[in-house]
Amino acid sequence: MIKKRIVVSDAAPLIQLAISRHLDLLPRIYEVFIPEAVFDETQYYPELPDAIEIAKAAGKWLEVKRIRVRTQLSGLLEQKIGEGEAEAIILCKEIRADSLLMSDKHAASKAESLGVKTITVGDVVKEAYDYKIIGAADAVSILESLINQNILNTSFLRRLLEEARAWP
Repeated sequence: MIKKRIVVSDAAPLIQLAISRHLDLLPRIYEVFIPEAVFDETQYYPELPDAIEIAKAAGKWLEVKRIRVRTQLSGLLEQKIGEGEAEAIILCKEIRADSLLMSDKHAASKAESLGVKTITVGDVVKEAYDYKIIGAADAVSILESLINQNILNTSFLRRLLEEARAWP
């Protein structure tokens, strides 16, 4: 049995996994929390299938939390970090999460400089494979789907896809 780590997520990875129909990987590996601003970002177009799937998850395994200390928020926003990302960084520190799931490199770099470990959606796929939640063929399919979305930097995903094609 997997000891689930605590992860705070930004909006983009949730949307990316929902679009590829693999949002369900997250609760199989992690306890997942998001701040209110991230939930709001995922619901910007509430009629879209990914927004609907994320809203359903919020009623089950995805816990939406309000950040307690807002004093850091303005400082992060001044550093060209979006509100959802800033709240995610703060929430990660407040609940002492193991990792912060995000795709924005600038925000990830800022989070790391504040002592917050970051992971990407590619890391989620790799962990799902390592824990035998998905097989190599599924990993390849998910990675191809994520790459084909063209909404994130895919160099890491492309390298991971090449590795996944050789996994047993």
